[in-house]
Amino acid sequence: MRRSYLILIIAIFLSANIFADEVYTVIIKKHEEKVQSRWTLADWLATKQRISLMDQWLALNTESNLFEFVLSYDKFNLKQEQSNLKSNYSDNRYGGKAFFTFLGIEGQSDDTESLFDTTSYNLNLRLLGGSQQSTHLNLHYGIRNVSDHAVNKFSPYFFGIDFELYLLGFLGTNFKYSNTSSDSINSISYHNRTRDIGVFVDLWFIRFYYEKSKNNHFYNGDKIKQDGERIGMALYF
Repeated sequence: MRRSYLILIIAIFLSANIFADEVYTVIIKKHEEKVQSRWTLADWLATKQRISLMDQWLALNTESNLFEFVLSYDKFNLKQEQSNLKSNYSDNRYGGKAFFTFLGIEGQSDDTESLFDTTSYNLNLRLLGGSQQSTHLNLHYGIRNVSDHAVNKFSPYFFGIDFELYLLGFLGTNFKYSNTSSDSINSISYHNRTRDIGVFVDLWFIRFYYEKSKNNHFYNGDKIKQDGERIGMALYF
C-alpha cells in the first residue's frame, strides 16, 4: 500500500514539473513575442531616419532622362620629363559620351606635339547619380590606342573611375583616374597611368572646367612624366 502511495506521489511530482516547464516555456515564448512586436519611440525615430536615407538615395539615383549626350573639347599645356630632359608641349583633346540611363559609351582623341598620340574607346557604368550633370560615380573599361610617332602602335586595355561632386548648384569638383594593362610591340613595352583633379562651372547645358593632370607613360623601360593644366568646355544634351 505504501509503495502505491509512493509511486502516486512521484507521478504527481513529475507531472507537476512537466506542467510547470510547459507553462514556463509558454510564458517565456509569449513574452519574447511581445518584445519583438513592441513599438518604442527609439524604433520610430530609427525607422524614420532609415526611410529618409532611402528617399535621399532614390532622389540622387533616379534617372532624370533616358538618353544623355556630352561633347567636349579642351586645351592641355603640359611639361614632359624624360631621362632628366624637360620639354613643353600642347595638346588638343576631343571627346564624346552617350548614355542610356546608367550605361554609356565614350570616345576620346588626343592630338599632341609630344611623343604619344592617343585615342580611347570605353564603356561606362554609372554606380551613383541620376545624370552626368549631377553628383555621380562612373566606372570605365575600354581600349586605348597609343602611337609613338614612329612605327609602334600599342592597344592596351584600361580601367578607371570618374567622380564628380557638386558643391553648389552650378559649381563642382571632379576626380578621374585610369590605368592601362601592358602591351608590347617590336619588343617595346608600354602602359600608362593618368590622374586628373579639377573644378567646373555649369551654365545651363554648357560647362567650363579646369583640371590639373598627371600622366605617367612607362615606355620601353623608361618612365615619361607629363604634368600640366587643362581648360575646356563641354555641351550637355
